[in-house]
Amino acid sequence: MSPSTPVPAGTSTSISNDADHRYLQDARAALRRAIPLTDSVLRGPADPETRALASDALGEQTAQLAAIVSWLDEHPLPGTPGPAALGGGSESGSGSGSGTDARAGTALTFTDRLAAESRAAIDAARAEMVSGLSRRARAIAEESVRFHCRRIAALEPTGTTSAPGPEVVAHSRG
Repeated sequence: MSPSTPVPAGTSTSISNDADHRYLQDARAALRRAIPLTDSVLRGPADPETRALASDALGEQTAQLAAIVSWLDEHPLPGTPGPAALGGGSESGSGSGSGTDARAGTALTFTDRLAAESRAAIDAARAEMVSGLSRRARAIAEESVRFHCRRIAALEPTGTTSAPGPEVVAHSRG
């Protein structure tokens, strides 16, 4: 089974720790802020290249969010309310939904935000891969690193990619 293949429910993946929960809760919150931004770019007057990038990002963000929510629903922390008690939860973030900040001098393009999001996601996923215990959470983190490395490579000019290659996830946990 490859790291990008979802681990079937009911397999021996019930071992987890606080690092797994922290990583996936933070990733869920970040995705719930990023998805409306990405969607607004698709609905707005973006150039075709940016729209294609947003379409690809939205598909991956939606898939990642579904995998994360599934894992969190299956592995509640003791003493925390389940998904029904939380009303499905929806962290709200920026609230603006705009791909750029309209204030003069502080405009960030959608691609700048995607690159920053990818770098942060890679850092968080690496921390999960070092500290987490759940194989399924690790698989989500590994897929996140691969996706975000590809995204950064697509965003930055040739030869200037500062993201690590996918080989950072090629090693196995001992």
